[in-house]
Parts: sequence; C-alpha cells; structure tokens
Amino acid sequence: MNRTAAKRAFVIAEMLKRGDFDTEGSLLASLERVQRELASWQEPEMDAFIRDRDPNRFENFQRATWRLGSVGLDKCVVRWHGGMGHLGDWATGNLMEIANRFREKEPRESPVWNMRKFAKLFSLQLPLIVFVVSPSTFAIDDGCHRAVAMVLAGVTSSTAWIGT
Repeated sequence: MNRTAAKRAFVIAEMLKRGDFDTEGSLLASLERVQRELASWQEPEMDAFIRDRDPNRFENFQRATWRLGSVGLDKCVVRWHGGMGHLGDWATGNLMEIANRFREKEPRESPVWNMRKFAKLFSLQLPLIVFVVSPSTFAIDDGCHRAVAMVLAGVTSSTAWIGT
C-alpha cells in the first residue's frame, strides 16, 4: 500500500539523521542498517513514530492519496518552515530561491554543504515527501535539507512520495 510505503520513507529519513555521513559508503551502510531495523515494523509502529513527532503530519499522511514519482526541484516550495525554521523566515518559499539565499547566508560549517556530495544518492534512494499544491507546485513536507543540498549540487529532480 502506498500510504505505508510513504510512511516508511519518512521514518527511514528520520532515523537516518542519526547515521554516518562521512562517505557515501558509510551513508549507504547507515541506510541499510535503518532499513533492516524497520523491516519488522508494521504500520501501527510507524504511525506511533510519526504521531509522536507531529500529530498534524500524521493526519496529513492519513488523509492523502500517495504515489511514488519524480518532482522537478524548481517546482517545489518550502512551507511551514519544513524543518528549516531554525534558519529564519528566509528559508520559506520557492526551493530554488531558498538555495540561492542559502549560498549567501549559511556558513560553510552548515551540514547541508557536506550533504551536497550525496545529492544524487538522496535524489534516487531517499524520496522527498511532498504534497500537491497545484498541478505544477509541490510543498515539501519532509526532506527540505536534502532538497537544498540537491539544488546546491546541481540536481534538478528527485524521487518523491507525492500526496494529494
């Protein structure tokens, strides 16, 4: 079921935040470890994981109809501060504009700069979670930092779980 797969993608991305991001090999090993850990999880466990972090996000997951697809990063927007609220109000709006402002405003110590080296891997193996705003606009619900890293690395599209 697509809803379960979309939830699983979110949980993987959340759990992967504790992973090793030094090299592509270490990132892939962390991804495999998380996937093995989640293999035994049923939907109620994923529901509790999501609900505990954000009850509104959980309700959005439940209401949406999901499909796996590809989205152009130039069609994505960041709303609700999408996990980037710590950067300030400038990190809301069109993803391409946010990436341009990121270049100007964020110090080189920001982890997102390091994440650029994994941009292709992110775009293929860690789907963004997006919601359709209009036929040509997608709001990123999860994966904002990855999406900015992808844009900074020149990636133009990403796999995504698309909720309507």
